[in-house]
Amino acid sequence: MSDYKGLGLYETPPKQRSSLILASVIAAVVVLAAVAALLFVRVTTPTAGQALPAAGTGTSTKPRDPLQPRQTGAPQVPGWQVMPINNGGALDTDKAYDVPPGWQPIPGGLATFGDHDELSLVAPSIYKQGHCATDPKSWRSMAGLVVLPNKGNIEVGVAAAAQNVANTVFTTRDRVQPETEMGDPEEITVFRNKKAVVVTAKLTVPVTDKDTCGAASVIVAVMMMEPNKPDDSDSVTLVAMGDQNVPEATTERDLKQIVTSFHTFA
Repeated sequence: MSDYKGLGLYETPPKQRSSLILASVIAAVVVLAAVAALLFVRVTTPTAGQALPAAGTGTSTKPRDPLQPRQTGAPQVPGWQVMPINNGGALDTDKAYDVPPGWQPIPGGLATFGDHDELSLVAPSIYKQGHCATDPKSWRSMAGLVVLPNKGNIEVGVAAAAQNVANTVFTTRDRVQPETEMGDPEEITVFRNKKAVVVTAKLTVPVTDKDTCGAASVIVAVMMMEPNKPDDSDSVTLVAMGDQNVPEATTERDLKQIVTSFHTFA
């Protein structure tokens, strides 16, 4: 699986690191602001989303003590854990998504991919980090939010988003992009009956001996929500991706459940 980069993690000479970190911090602020703007204002009453194939219900709590950790309520998927979409700082929402047991949040609240950090996942979570002995940043599965163009039609936008993720994250060391088998878009509703579309892409990655930690088979699940305003060109998009045909792989069913579990917590 391809390496990810968080704030301060770069494969560049030390003399360039300060300027690159500053640029990344600025980019992170822009991404976080975009996500916050598209995720609406904070509300106090939890609202159930619609995870596939089954949804749970949220729970109400008393006003939060600012000195205590935020309560995340019940997951939409029974037995899973809640991943809040906030980083304790600039990004502070009452939204969340669910992940299976064993997943963990990525410190710093941001994971970036691409030669120039073209793709930034906000509130990312990770599974089996460091599974490859030669690369401590390797991983088997990952999920997170990203703001991407909706192309004026989220059915078109969600497929473009899945292809973007496939090409940015899973291009090989020899710069060969994966072969993508795109599934049909599926309409669903999430958060307050908001319209969204889900698509699943199955990737065949032409790994070589250079891709020592990569997998030849990958699934990417993407959920794109309709924009808040008809003329908004970007949409909040939830991505979950994972290696296949490997021990303890995250199944296609679970990846779809992750991206359809968007909900609020008290």
